[in-house]
Amino acid sequence: MIGVGIVYFLADRRDNAQHVRWTMDWLWLTIVVLPLLGFFFLRAPFPSLEFDNLNYHFVNAERALSGWPMRAGDFFPGTVLPNPAPDMVFGIARHLLGYRLAPLLNVACLLWTAALIDQFLRTFVPNRILRYLAVLGILTTEPIEAVVNTPMIDLLALPLLLSCLLLIIKLPEERSRDRVLIRIALFLGISLALKLTAVVFVLPLMALLLYQLRVVLIRQNYYPARRNLVLAAAGLILPSAFFFGYMYQLTLNPFFPFYNNIFRSPFIAAANFKEITMGPRSVLEILHWPLSSFLDPNRLFISSHDSWYAGRLQLGVVSAIALLLMKKTPASIRQVSIVLLGGAWLWAFSSGIIRYANFAETLAGILCVYLFSYTYQKATSLQAHHVGKLKSQMAVVLLTLVLAFQFSASLWYGLTYYYCSNGTHLCDGIMQPQPFNRFTGPTLQAFNLKMKAAYDPKKAATYFQEAAFMFRDRNAQDFLTAKDREQFKDVRVWINTYDGTSAFMVIAAPDAPIISVAKFLDIFDYMTSPETRLRVRGLINSHRSEKIYTLLLIDHFEEARTAINRVPMGFHFGNVQSVSLPAFSPANRTDLLLVEIVID
Repeated sequence: MIGVGIVYFLADRRDNAQHVRWTMDWLWLTIVVLPLLGFFFLRAPFPSLEFDNLNYHFVNAERALSGWPMRAGDFFPGTVLPNPAPDMVFGIARHLLGYRLAPLLNVACLLWTAALIDQFLRTFVPNRILRYLAVLGILTTEPIEAVVNTPMIDLLALPLLLSCLLLIIKLPEERSRDRVLIRIALFLGISLALKLTAVVFVLPLMALLLYQLRVVLIRQNYYPARRNLVLAAAGLILPSAFFFGYMYQLTLNPFFPFYNNIFRSPFIAAANFKEITMGPRSVLEILHWPLSSFLDPNRLFISSHDSWYAGRLQLGVVSAIALLLMKKTPASIRQVSIVLLGGAWLWAFSSGIIRYANFAETLAGILCVYLFSYTYQKATSLQAHHVGKLKSQMAVVLLTLVLAFQFSASLWYGLTYYYCSNGTHLCDGIMQPQPFNRFTGPTLQAFNLKMKAAYDPKKAATYFQEAAFMFRDRNAQDFLTAKDREQFKDVRVWINTYDGTSAFMVIAAPDAPIISVAKFLDIFDYMTSPETRLRVRGLINSHRSEKIYTLLLIDHFEEARTAINRVPMGFHFGNVQSVSLPAFSPANRTDLLLVEIVID
């Protein structure tokens, strides 16, 4: 992945070149590579303290890298347990590069994706400068910009899915189709292992693959060898099989806690869980969500009250419908359009949250560029009829204005996007005092939105103060002072009573087991199940003679008391101590309560 991203710009890929020549492509380096790296390093010194990343992904990576997703004595330490494979990838990168530079994996994914987009565009954008600018524009979209500097897993599957689409489109022209088929299946399987929500795009890709296989079967009498079909099936299933098997053995539901109305694990309610404040709210809304969601961006982003959206996906959906209605649309563009439309409506049915639609955003950009290229050719054609030429020229002007606005708004979103600091509660300040943050508040006000935290450039460390910790932030415990460590010397067991401090538990006492009795946001609650309460009670009983603590934000004290009392054992809170912990930065300390839990 990293190799593809780094060396792609070395190849001379001009259309008149008979063979790839390994010479420096300065245009690619200047227009695509350097802007993406520059965007990354705009925030690189400031460690990501995003809620999901810290409390789920970081915790699961730490546990999984030590051998198993849950250690002996654990009960869902990060509250929710997705497949930890992608978290382990970032965890390994953190141990090699450090916490701040581990997200360079995201940049590598984007560079690989850029190389694949370039392959799509070269058939209808022959000018290299314009094509490279189009590649950069396609990758400049809000959900990508929001995660490029974080060790989140949303971008890892993007180049794999795009590679599959390219391979499927070219399948009838391939000579070694069996080998390509195995490669496609393996990429799809890895995509599902990296991000289960990728299934909404894997399904239309598999449908397109079956159609292409039917085409070559009818036209060229091609039948895949049985042995290679078995290998392809193994490539699709095996990347996820081990984790799903682990979860089934643990809970009787391979997708636990989701889809439990089908599998009915006794450890949670038999229901399908969904983010109730995000995405479409009814079947009728699902039908028009890929278009109408542009009007309600508050339900597109998890960070809903300070985000806007410029509508790349909606432009792509409209473009896809238009291109399917046009008679002269190339077969490859039709196939991209079908995959986008199928994936967009499956995405709306599954979640409707934009961070899970990066692949659709990328396809939408490709279709917008093709539609612009097509209308521009019509508008400048010498053979075109006068009326038709005038219509094409009007369409070019309109598309230019729309795409310029969409690109500019997305770029500005990325430049003014901010990371939170956590002093006394979640997001009570801005972590990075970069120059663009002074425009964040006025920009949000223009969209009738409000920042979660006030911008104070004097509160956080400067760019170079934080940059000094690059390559020195492989271990969160390295930022703890001797006084910090002394505060947690008695901790032997953690009970997670509030879904927002598990990362601090791992930082403070990484070897202590974590038993979660907290709700997962407002989505699901393990402790409503008698079977869960019985298991949790057994785990706590096994540690009865040890010191048991919980760690929580100050304003969640009563919530923690309610959570622990749901375990029928007779608890009360003992000693309560105010503590402070840094998270990968001495400039960002969070004030917490360390509460002893005493069993009566």
